[in-house]
Amino acid sequence: MFDLRLAEGTYESDLHGEGVLEHLIVHEGEMLVGPHDKRVHLRPGDFGSFTADCPHSYESLHGETRATLVVFYPARLPDRR
Repeated sequence: MFDLRLAEGTYESDLHGEGVLEHLIVHEGEMLVGPHDKRVHLRPGDFGSFTADCPHSYESLHGETRATLVVFYPARLPDRR
């Protein structure tokens, strides 16, 4: 879980492992977030979610944006063979 505080601008993120999900709740400001071909516009109170196993970005619009970012990594079960 991260307290995300972004100055105006675009921030690129590399892909994460297979099955990784990111969830955001915006508290202040506006942002575009998600995979490059599926970014969504979020405002205060909005929730966004996307798979993070592809390149994605966070773009803070009109000044600073504050959000909570939760990254979920899938559990790996032991091989029981």
